[in-house]
Amino acid sequence: MKGNSLRLAVLLLMSCLPPTTGATVIPALPKILKFFEGDAYAELLVKLFLTMPYLFTAIGAPLAGFMIDRFGRKRLLIGSILLFGVSGTSACYLDSLYTLIAGRAILGLAVGGISTACIALIADYYKSEERQKIIGIQVSSMSFCAMIFLILGGTLADLNWRYSFYLYGIAFIILPLSYYFITEPRRRKTYKANESIPVEEVFPYIKIITIYGLTFIITLASFLTGVLFPFFAEELSVTSSTKLGLAMALSTLCITLIASRYGIIKSKFSFIGIIIASIYLTSLGFFV
Repeated sequence: MKGNSLRLAVLLLMSCLPPTTGATVIPALPKILKFFEGDAYAELLVKLFLTMPYLFTAIGAPLAGFMIDRFGRKRLLIGSILLFGVSGTSACYLDSLYTLIAGRAILGLAVGGISTACIALIADYYKSEERQKIIGIQVSSMSFCAMIFLILGGTLADLNWRYSFYLYGIAFIILPLSYYFITEPRRRKTYKANESIPVEEVFPYIKIITIYGLTFIITLASFLTGVLFPFFAEELSVTSSTKLGLAMALSTLCITLIASRYGIIKSKFSFIGIIIASIYLTSLGFFV
């Protein structure tokens, strides 16, 4: 039982690495731009600091899904955590915008591997209602960790923007823990589909497209906040990275609170009601 608790704790720690990808760098963006303001296309390239990892996460995650089925969860996970630490801290010593962005792209590949492996491990270790409970804890933990890293990243950026990137070094602490406490799940046998099992004649394309479309729009809105807010705040004479981090952390705190109470919210409202309310609240936030 104790071993299972330790394994869960390490699994949650590993799950907290992906949210730090953006949380660490957001408060430092204005200072990074000021450092590289003499470079060509500096404003565009600095904004890519936040978005580039997520592009490569989208590219790397499907590949990671193939690799964990072929080579195992733990092997890919260990390699991805190591790559996360190396690529994340590369901004501490690189001096070219293009090499820095290349490091962020590699970081995105590492995040794809970590995220995919963690989801697969939760599915392997836990069943039914327990799995849903663990996923809820995972989402809350990820949001809470992002909030902490926003605050720490802003505080360190006020000293030197490069100091924020040292936070990615936490991967080197998690690496030995994942090696000792994460075990490779047993491979399950695969069975051919039984022809007697009824299959829906029409695939719900409209529903799937609608769900992915809404997810895309809401995710895009969240990225707009992260990319534009630090520069908007600077126009309002807010130059403290610590204050920027605290402002962004407030948003993440709300995410944590809502995610932790989602079960209660869902028991009172339908999926459609929750989605509509969320879109209206997002719109109201942008309007304000």
